Amino acid sequence: MLERHFLDLPQPSGSFDNVAVTSRNAVDALVRRWPEQARLAHPLFTVGDATAAAAEEAGFARVHSCKGDGHDLVQTLANHARKNASATSTVLYPCVLRPAFDLKSALEEHGITCLPWPLYAMEDATAFAPQVADMLRTSAFDGVLLYSARTARRFAQLLKAEKLRAPSQIFALSQAICEALPDELGSHCIHAQQPNEQALRLLLLQGNH
Repeated sequence: MLERHFLDLPQPSGSFDNVAVTSRNAVDALVRRWPEQARLAHPLFTVGDATAAAAEEAGFARVHSCKGDGHDLVQTLANHARKNASATSTVLYPCVLRPAFDLKSALEEHGITCLPWPLYAMEDATAFAPQVADMLRTSAFDGVLLYSARTARRFAQLLKAEKLRAPSQIFALSQAICEALPDELGSHCIHAQQPNEQALRLLLLQGNH
């Protein structure tokens, strides 16, 4: 539902203690900019296990998964700062151009300085890929999996524009994503109990029984 475009903005000036990322896209973008040596220099905090695994594969040595969402990431970083008695903790935040979650403000409430570094942009897809459209048209999909409110809204918009029907099962990472859908789709959208990969896998298993 979204198309990624890398950006070439300079890294924010100043030192930092930790790095925080909220998606695999941020990991991919950071790898483009940082040599292997830089990936070994700082602890990297991620929202979930999938992003943590991607970071480890990319050569980041000290990776910590928060196993949740943006709020869990904030709490983990705050706890880390207190544990290390770091009153002036600073976090570098490689991110999308327009983040859905305001990590900077949330961290600053805990006295942590956040340095956002937009490394990529996500633009709405203008149409379904031809194969996807054909499979929707022939009801070949058993379900659809939605990871964000933005992609949920775009999915619904393209369904309407191309006069296609959604699969009977819609699975979402969170309640907010279900609520982003129009009523006719949101009424049969079910969401994970927690916004993480483990809870989402459990939801999928339950939905297939």
